[in-house]
Amino acid sequence: MLMTRRFQRLVTFTALVIVVYIVFVSPTGSGLSTLSFTEPSVTRGISPKHKGYDWVLELILQAKPEVKPLTKYVNDEKAKQKFVTDQDMVFSEEYLDNLLMVPKQAQDTLKKEHQHYVNSVLKDQHKSFHNELDHPSGAGIIFVGGGKFSWLAYLGIEQLRQLGCELPVEVFIGSEEDYEVDFCENILPELNARCSYLNYETGNIVEKLGVKINGYQYKNLAFLISKFEQILFLDADNAPLKDPTPLFHSEVMEKYGMVLWPDAWTRTTSPKYYDIAGLKVSDEVVRGRFKDSKEKLDIKKDVTYHDREGTLPNPSSESGTILVDKTKHVKTLLLSLYYNIFGPDLYYALLTQGAAGEGDKETFIAASTVVGTPHYQVLQKVRFIGAHYNGNFQSKALGQADPIQDYRNYVMGNHYDELDELVKVEGTEDASVEFMHMSYPKLIPFALLNNRELVNEDGGHIRMYGSITNDAGYDFELRMFELILGALCEGYDGPSSVSRRLLGLRLVEYKGRGTEDSSGQDMSQYCPQLIEHTEWLRKNPEGST
Repeated sequence: MLMTRRFQRLVTFTALVIVVYIVFVSPTGSGLSTLSFTEPSVTRGISPKHKGYDWVLELILQAKPEVKPLTKYVNDEKAKQKFVTDQDMVFSEEYLDNLLMVPKQAQDTLKKEHQHYVNSVLKDQHKSFHNELDHPSGAGIIFVGGGKFSWLAYLGIEQLRQLGCELPVEVFIGSEEDYEVDFCENILPELNARCSYLNYETGNIVEKLGVKINGYQYKNLAFLISKFEQILFLDADNAPLKDPTPLFHSEVMEKYGMVLWPDAWTRTTSPKYYDIAGLKVSDEVVRGRFKDSKEKLDIKKDVTYHDREGTLPNPSSESGTILVDKTKHVKTLLLSLYYNIFGPDLYYALLTQGAAGEGDKETFIAASTVVGTPHYQVLQKVRFIGAHYNGNFQSKALGQADPIQDYRNYVMGNHYDELDELVKVEGTEDASVEFMHMSYPKLIPFALLNNRELVNEDGGHIRMYGSITNDAGYDFELRMFELILGALCEGYDGPSSVSRRLLGLRLVEYKGRGTEDSSGQDMSQYCPQLIEHTEWLRKNPEGST
């Protein structure tokens, strides 16, 4: 290893291919405490190790369901979107079973192929969810990039570094179109981060599987090709308030190996999914208002389906934050990958039936349940974070709780009552917000200004994220705008030296690319307005206006 390190220090840019071989292929390569390498742009998609993923592709192809896409609903009615706290509707078996139309032959085929795949997964002897030619190691953080998401991921990485987090970061890139040379090979290495390019690792996976791959499907593939064994995944528009490093060594992570966070919505999974997945749902009510009830009930009409034994519990899951150990949960990730590969046509609809946020979000908890691996979903409900405008509250972000504090509360006895309200025992307090999922609106400068998210019609400045400073211990909103200015605005001294030094290079070819109505725009043109707003935030801390 000493000779290898000396050699790596001596190699020049012309020998980059050798460096890539040492780090990416050699099983004795770096343990990834730092990421001191980049992938060569000239060899994207031409990797000799993509055969190391053939074992995964073979498992999937052997159980590929030959079924037409599930797109039709009874009376064209998709599942209603209700917050889990709403009590004005019962999501019963009868209701949920009469939404998505699944022909009997299609259901039988899906069940057969699902069982075949699960049997293969349970028998599989791979020790981790990874390339069989090497083994992941260490802990790290993953974002999915590409277009506007690379910009958002950059802000997230800068925030991590401001918090003192030194964990390495990967930004998954799913297509050659989204691979930005400046971003991947100049900017990210300065931040102990790298681009993880799908085709470089796996070859043309779309051609091999015969399905389209994009969007929600990228997350599972990012896990597959990651060099990390323990992963914190964050959506690109999801930023931590605190250094997340302690999460990897927490009691809840050690015990469960996978931590998930709740969504705000009631679960709307089709009963047909449970039949397909081989999950037995009994008539016993184990959650909710009718638990231990002596009332005479019609189990199919009167009881919330997901209060019954064998179902996934309410609330539904949110996949913008996932903490997972790839070794402990290799079988979970293999099954969730199957769900995601065939998700857009089949499993997304089965798991959500057209309700809010349909996509990959339920695939992880569902897969863990089917293969019998333990997981912990944070009890504390998502917090809507925003501000009041003209007397009305408008949510601008979702706050997800600190899982260490949440699990401590759970151990002490916190639980949900029959009305799905969290009951707190004496001596516990709400867990503080750990992550800010800033999805509506995203922190894209020209969109924030054009949509009047920062300045109202009367010229008054707006603070988007109220009631979050106490959780963070600093002005989070001001921090994010300082990072934006440091990246975009010449002459502005942002908190990061890297952004001042490198982002100007990136914007020559990257500015505004892939963002709504942004083609050809120079985002730096908005600097005067952004600087004015940032100065207003600085002079008007939360609670002063």
